[in-house]
Amino acid sequence: MSAKIGLDISSLLATIVAGNPDGIAVADASGKASYSELDRWSNALANRINETVGDEPRVCLLVSGFDREGIAGFIGILKTPQILVTLDSEIPPANIAEIARQLDAGLCVYSASGAAAVKAAGLSIPSLPIGDLPAGPVPVPPVLSDLSRVATYKRSSGSTGGAKSAAHTVEGLLGDAIPGAKILELTPGAKLSVVSTFDAALTSAATLRTILSGATLLPVDLRFETPPKAAARLIDAGLTHVYCTPTAIRLLCSGLPEGGIFPELRSILLGGEKTTKADVRLLAQSTPPDAHLRATFASTETQLVAHTTVPLTGDVQPEDFADMALVDGVTIDILAEDGSRKAAGEIGRVQVTSKMITLGYQGDVDPAQAAKVTRNPDGTRSYMTDDMGYLTPDGRIVLTSRAGREIKIRGRRVDLGELEAWLVRQDDIAEAAAVVQPLGPDGSPRLTVFIKADSGFESTSALRKRMQAELVAPMQPTAIVLRDELPRTPNQKIDRRALESDLSHLEARGGEAFDASGLLGEVAKIWTTVLSRPVGGPDTDFFDLGGDSISATVAALVMEEKLGFPVDSGFVYRYPVLSEQVAQLEKVGREGSSFPDRLLVPLTRPSDLPAGGGAARSRAFLIPGAYGVVLPFAPLAAELAPDWELVGILHPDLFKAEPKLHSVEATAERMYRAVTAIQPRGPYYLIGYSFGGAVAHELGRRLTLAGEQAATVILDAQVPNLMTALGKINEARRGFKKWLNRHLDRPETHPDELVPFRNLGMQFPSTTKEETLPFSYARASRILSRYRPGRTTAPMILVKATEARSRLDTEDLGWGRVAPLEQIVLTPGLHRDFFLEPYLKPFAKTIGNSLGQLETRIGQRQVVSETQRR
Repeated sequence: MSAKIGLDISSLLATIVAGNPDGIAVADASGKASYSELDRWSNALANRINETVGDEPRVCLLVSGFDREGIAGFIGILKTPQILVTLDSEIPPANIAEIARQLDAGLCVYSASGAAAVKAAGLSIPSLPIGDLPAGPVPVPPVLSDLSRVATYKRSSGSTGGAKSAAHTVEGLLGDAIPGAKILELTPGAKLSVVSTFDAALTSAATLRTILSGATLLPVDLRFETPPKAAARLIDAGLTHVYCTPTAIRLLCSGLPEGGIFPELRSILLGGEKTTKADVRLLAQSTPPDAHLRATFASTETQLVAHTTVPLTGDVQPEDFADMALVDGVTIDILAEDGSRKAAGEIGRVQVTSKMITLGYQGDVDPAQAAKVTRNPDGTRSYMTDDMGYLTPDGRIVLTSRAGREIKIRGRRVDLGELEAWLVRQDDIAEAAAVVQPLGPDGSPRLTVFIKADSGFESTSALRKRMQAELVAPMQPTAIVLRDELPRTPNQKIDRRALESDLSHLEARGGEAFDASGLLGEVAKIWTTVLSRPVGGPDTDFFDLGGDSISATVAALVMEEKLGFPVDSGFVYRYPVLSEQVAQLEKVGREGSSFPDRLLVPLTRPSDLPAGGGAARSRAFLIPGAYGVVLPFAPLAAELAPDWELVGILHPDLFKAEPKLHSVEATAERMYRAVTAIQPRGPYYLIGYSFGGAVAHELGRRLTLAGEQAATVILDAQVPNLMTALGKINEARRGFKKWLNRHLDRPETHPDELVPFRNLGMQFPSTTKEETLPFSYARASRILSRYRPGRTTAPMILVKATEARSRLDTEDLGWGRVAPLEQIVLTPGLHRDFFLEPYLKPFAKTIGNSLGQLETRIGQRQVVSETQRR
């Protein structure tokens, strides 16, 4: 195979770029990246990695979400001699630290979504952000043509922090990716969506198959994108192929409008768990008549082994695609317990042999597990799977069941022994057994743990919250069942077979639904609909009733849609008991009546008010600059509190559920909805700091166009397109000098550089390094450079720092050309110092006076308007 391919991953991608540079490689919920952009982005990261750790191979952790940035990191690391390990940004930080320790990692690369987890993990090794897409040409890193080198450790278990990882060579990766792309009919023009998390085995395999075939990858992570939004996005993108678990496809299809289909979808590949008759019927209803269903046999250790394809019609049964053809270069033996080969038609343990098999395990592995991999004299390797099955007379494979204690839950492996070990390590648990029960209406596997408590045990709900903090989602059990004693076999071992069929915990919670009115009754009805089981009473636990992480997500979505409460997908996990959930929803409802939008943050507290109350205060909205956060403005709010109620508006990029916005206009439109939700009518008083000044101007303009009164206070904000020619020349010179200093490793000489809010308890990265927050200084600058302010009738006051550096520009920074400028006010300090002592009090006085002046001006306008109407 090496001679046939003759190229490494970097060269293969460069070939695709040469033939189709503008073809879309990745399109996620926030935008697109062409093949030339992906190549440039990954080259830039590869160069930085090589500069940091050199040529000696080390384990490189990649902590990211499933998006363009993460995929650029994935490809970039594969272009270096380093050994890639992908980790989802949502796994507990303690697990990241443990994996780094066990694998002796030498570097950690992270995306914006993984920055918080990496920081919390407290790693002692070098860490690099993936960084933004480079704007210009990037040197190509050295080509690595050794196809026998280890390129990845694919984690096959280790959900609690163990690092059992399967090592794969470049040859093995290409042997899976290139034939796999052909089998899946992935060619330029195909658009494949993978519905998964970033570190799942199917994600890395599908990413390589798609990118190296020149097709378009459409990543979907349903933890952060609702099924309706994901379905609409995929339809707009022209989805042709999809690859996911049956559970994920059910959720994705639930996002279709009634009677809707994916009009371009032709190929559905399902794996990781059992496909049911209900799944086939659902897909037949959701796809065009010529769509077909694919099934594969693959694992982390073996990669692609076998496949089959059947037409997707209403009468297709799961058994119609049970037997699968082997991939070229793969052989299968069916073995008895003594290791002898079984004849065709006889069921036994499945052993797979090929060059794509893992080299072996790394990390915390017991000897029995490591012995599953053997090396053969012909250069191939064999792997003893945990699958049971048989070969047909014509050499096809049919899988029947699983051996051992590893299972798959929603496509992710869960080691039941590992889960039990975690449970018995807890001080308040004496014994534990983890079993799989067919609790779903479709017979899908659901994880249940039975425990015998020790002294100090609080409740199953408290244990569940502990598990949520330390275990990944697939290891969260559907039910936690407390028993005085666990059943025993004659040999006094825990009788897990008896527990597998013990559904008494569901029967006790079942029966007739209790009758309740109000919010309690509405939430109970939602539970009943989602779980297909009656709710017995207010103390019912969602998970004891058969819920799991998927149904918890669905329940949260239904609550938001039907009840109007802004709850996230983790809400049900945090409050699993019905009465707790209702109490929290009532609290959300009370608070939501004043702040109905997630972007709004009250900065003025009741304790800030003077004793004895007083007249009603006017309200002002504050829009922050780069980083998008508002807490640093809390001291300003306390100073203004006697006269003004201050409400902060967070930048939408801080929320994973919000779509990324790429312009000042779009940001202002989103904030317009937030502001008018809390205050339907004007007058509106807006304060915009730095980047937020441009948004405040645009928001004020939109409010006045809607017939409302609005006024703005602009804090030291300059828009490039308002600058004079001299100002632009000076800014370009300054930018070049900054770039030169950075490349010559000279310290910055400008004291007015935007830096972290050091004295406010906020931890931000330095802006002289790569940005890691969702809404960074660099991103704000790029958006601001494209903004062309329109004219507005909203009166404006410009507040400037007295110690700001000269930019050879006009005194009003160009704002007078687009707004009626009432006044220009100077306030002591630098751009970053407004909120710090000793500048805070004079700054607050300036803002208070400016708001009062604008309030008077709006009042005068209203008097004139009333007079004119008469």
